Amino acid sequence: MELVDEEIPLVKGKNPRIENDDDASNDSRDFEPLIDRVKDVIRVYWFLGLIAFGGPTAHVGIFQDHLVRVHQWLKEDLFLELFALAQGLPGPSSSQLIISTAATHGGVLGGSIA
Repeated sequence: MELVDEEIPLVKGKNPRIENDDDASNDSRDFEPLIDRVKDVIRVYWFLGLIAFGGPTAHVGIFQDHLVRVHQWLKEDLFLELFALAQGLPGPSSSQLIISTAATHGGVLGGSIA
Protein backbone atom coordinates (compact mmCIF):
# COMPACT_ATOMS: atom_id res chain seq x y z
CA MET A 1 0.00 0.00 0.00
CA GLU A 2 1.50 3.32 -1.08
CA LEU A 3 0.69 6.10 1.38
CA VAL A 4 2.46 8.99 -0.31
CA ASP A 5 2.08 10.68 -3.67
CA GLU A 6 4.95 9.70 -5.95
CA GLU A 7 4.48 12.74 -8.21
CA ILE A 8 6.09 15.05 -5.65
CA PRO A 9 9.80 14.16 -5.43
CA LEU A 10 11.10 14.77 -1.93
CA VAL A 11 14.40 12.93 -2.21
CA LYS A 12 17.39 15.25 -1.85
CA GLY A 13 19.54 13.16 -4.14
CA LYS A 14 21.07 9.75 -4.34
CA ASN A 15 21.69 8.37 -0.88
CA PRO A 16 24.32 5.64 -0.60
CA ARG A 17 22.72 4.27 2.56
CA ILE A 18 20.05 2.40 0.61
CA GLU A 19 21.60 1.62 -2.74
CA ASN A 20 19.88 -1.71 -3.38
CA ASP A 21 16.68 -2.57 -1.51
CA ASP A 22 17.07 -6.30 -2.17
CA ASP A 23 20.52 -6.63 -0.63
CA ALA A 24 20.65 -5.78 3.08
CA SER A 25 24.41 -6.41 3.20
CA ASN A 26 24.91 -3.34 0.99
CA ASP A 27 23.85 -0.99 3.80
CA SER A 28 26.75 1.48 4.20
CA ARG A 29 25.23 2.86 7.41
CA ASP A 30 27.15 0.21 9.34
CA PHE A 31 30.40 1.80 8.23
CA GLU A 32 29.38 5.35 9.14
CA PRO A 33 30.77 6.32 12.56
CA LEU A 34 28.28 6.23 15.41
CA ILE A 35 28.90 9.87 16.30
CA ASP A 36 27.91 10.94 12.77
CA ARG A 37 24.71 8.89 12.96
CA VAL A 38 23.87 10.39 16.36
CA LYS A 39 24.47 13.90 14.95
CA ASP A 40 22.11 13.02 12.10
CA VAL A 41 19.47 11.93 14.62
CA ILE A 42 19.79 15.15 16.59
CA ARG A 43 19.60 17.31 13.47
CA VAL A 44 16.65 15.53 11.85
CA TYR A 45 14.57 14.92 14.98
CA TRP A 46 15.12 18.49 16.20
CA PHE A 47 13.63 19.69 12.92
CA LEU A 48 10.78 17.17 13.12
CA GLY A 49 10.03 18.29 16.66
CA LEU A 50 9.66 21.86 15.47
CA ILE A 51 7.33 21.13 12.55
CA ALA A 52 5.32 18.17 13.86
CA PHE A 53 1.95 19.32 15.10
CA GLY A 54 -1.60 18.03 14.76
CA GLY A 55 -1.53 14.95 16.95
CA PRO A 56 -0.13 11.44 16.57
CA THR A 57 -1.93 10.72 13.31
CA ALA A 58 -0.31 13.71 11.62
CA HIS A 59 3.07 12.87 13.16
CA VAL A 60 3.16 9.44 11.54
CA GLY A 61 2.66 10.92 8.07
CA ILE A 62 5.34 13.54 8.64
CA PHE A 63 7.78 10.94 9.98
CA GLN A 64 7.11 8.67 7.04
CA ASP A 65 7.75 11.42 4.51
CA HIS A 66 11.00 12.51 6.11
CA LEU A 67 12.50 9.21 7.24
CA VAL A 68 11.49 7.03 4.29
CA ARG A 69 11.39 9.41 1.34
CA VAL A 70 13.61 12.42 2.11
CA HIS A 71 16.45 10.97 4.19
CA GLN A 72 15.96 7.33 3.16
CA TRP A 73 16.99 6.03 6.57
CA LEU A 74 14.31 3.32 6.53
CA LYS A 75 12.64 1.18 3.94
CA GLU A 76 8.86 1.46 3.70
CA ASP A 77 8.21 -2.03 5.07
CA LEU A 78 10.48 -1.50 8.08
CA PHE A 79 8.75 1.79 8.88
CA LEU A 80 5.35 0.10 8.72
CA GLU A 81 6.56 -2.73 10.98
CA LEU A 82 7.82 -0.23 13.56
CA PHE A 83 4.52 1.65 13.30
CA ALA A 84 2.54 -1.56 13.89
CA LEU A 85 4.72 -2.38 16.88
CA ALA A 86 4.19 1.13 18.31
CA GLN A 87 0.42 0.74 17.87
CA GLY A 88 0.44 -2.53 19.80
CA LEU A 89 2.35 -1.22 22.80
CA PRO A 90 0.71 0.84 25.54
CA GLY A 91 1.44 4.55 25.54
CA PRO A 92 1.69 7.26 22.89
CA SER A 93 2.40 5.60 19.56
CA SER A 94 4.08 8.62 17.97
CA SER A 95 6.63 8.83 20.79
CA GLN A 96 7.37 5.12 20.49
CA LEU A 97 7.72 5.49 16.73
CA ILE A 98 10.22 8.32 17.20
CA ILE A 99 12.33 6.27 19.60
CA SER A 100 12.29 3.12 17.46
CA THR A 101 13.11 4.88 14.19
CA ALA A 102 15.90 6.91 15.82
CA ALA A 103 17.32 3.76 17.40
CA THR A 104 17.28 2.07 14.00
CA HIS A 105 19.53 4.79 12.59
CA GLY A 106 21.56 5.96 15.59
CA GLY A 107 21.59 2.94 17.86
CA VAL A 108 20.50 2.97 21.49
CA LEU A 109 22.11 6.35 22.05
CA GLY A 110 20.25 7.88 19.09
CA GLY A 111 16.96 6.41 20.31
CA SER A 112 17.55 7.79 23.79
CA ILE A 113 18.37 11.25 22.50
CA ALA A 114 15.36 11.45 20.17
